[in-house]
Amino acid sequence: LTPVLIPLLVMGLAGAAVEVEALGIGEEILVDLHLQGMERVKGYGFSVSANPPVTFVGVVDSLGSAESGLLTLALPEGDRVHVAGHLRGRQPEGSLEQAPLVRLRFRVNGRPQDVQFSVEEGLLSRGPGRLVRVPALGSARVVPQTYALWQNFPNPFNPETAIPFAVPEVTEGEGELAIFNALGQLVRIWDLSRFGAGYHAVVWDGRDREGREAASGMYIARLRTGELRQSRKLILIR
Repeated sequence: LTPVLIPLLVMGLAGAAVEVEALGIGEEILVDLHLQGMERVKGYGFSVSANPPVTFVGVVDSLGSAESGLLTLALPEGDRVHVAGHLRGRQPEGSLEQAPLVRLRFRVNGRPQDVQFSVEEGLLSRGPGRLVRVPALGSARVVPQTYALWQNFPNPFNPETAIPFAVPEVTEGEGELAIFNALGQLVRIWDLSRFGAGYHAVVWDGRDREGREAASGMYIARLRTGELRQSRKLILIR
């Protein structure tokens, strides 16, 4: 058989763009790449970076959940992952009217935190020898999908400690983060409506609402939002 060489044409497509959506669910992050300006493609290739670095777990979804004939490759490299997918042979182009172009799963190293994902390179395939360079590449910070409260650090502590938590959306009066002593008495309180959606931490300096030093002992940090209650034990040592 005589090999057939297919010329490769790389061009830009006006109006084509990749938008990034990053959703935090517990210690996992789902990153969706949404294609704008094109509804059907045969394949793609992207480089996605994370700052700070997180652990790549795998590809969850690709090309609108193509049922068969889809080849997917993912290669982690440092703080980024190179991911590509292509429909083999005469498979029809994947429809992206509702679904993301690709969904990637990552795992946070340690406590969930504010992570920025960016698409640094992007190519799309519209058939043999027809590559399209995506001119507009997006980025996004992780948005938590649920309220969450994590263990303070350091613990035990003296004189202060940081209490990390997550806020998915802000509604005035929605909830609060409070510290109680071993008798159940309120020591300190923060209104969550002050914080935007994202990962945050408040620093407790070991003082009550009047500015007086709290005594050594065990305290309870409690996050309350509607019917949700989450608590962590704090140990203050003078």
